[in-house]
Amino acid sequence: MTNISSGFAPLSRGWAFVFLQRSSSSRRSPIHSKAPPMPSATITLVGRAPTPAQRQQLFQRTADLMVDLLKRTRNLVVVSLKHEQCENWSVGGSQLPNADSIGAQVTFQILEGSNTEEQMAEMVAAMTAMLSEVLGPNPLPPYVIFEQIPTYAWGYKGRTIADMRRAKQ
Repeated sequence: MTNISSGFAPLSRGWAFVFLQRSSSSRRSPIHSKAPPMPSATITLVGRAPTPAQRQQLFQRTADLMVDLLKRTRNLVVVSLKHEQCENWSVGGSQLPNADSIGAQVTFQILEGSNTEEQMAEMVAAMTAMLSEVLGPNPLPPYVIFEQIPTYAWGYKGRTIADMRRAKQ
């Protein structure tokens, strides 16, 4: 069973919508010492395309935040960037009108139970602030989403994390 919670989180520069998804099996201890630090982040921008310098800053600073706040191993952190035109997005059912607008949705995929709610909340705040610093004020509120993936559903080097853990026992 999956529990979904969402709401607005206060930030020093405004509000961000937070969406957390957790399976019911994540009631165990929030940090697992055996959890390999293998997260990924997908940043989807809508509207004006980022400059090459902004792209590099988004890659570097997102990786830095994942290492510093989520306690990940840098050489295993994956960050991807996607760009969409305004006509491919809507808010409240209305197509975005202005190609100069810029909005962001960031999805972090992490192993289930590998981070606490506090760490994720801190990451939401830091990521939202960083997006504003790198891209400028966003007329659209950024969305930051955490997807917690069970170890049996995350593959690395041809094996699932669950299988790797069983082999180590």
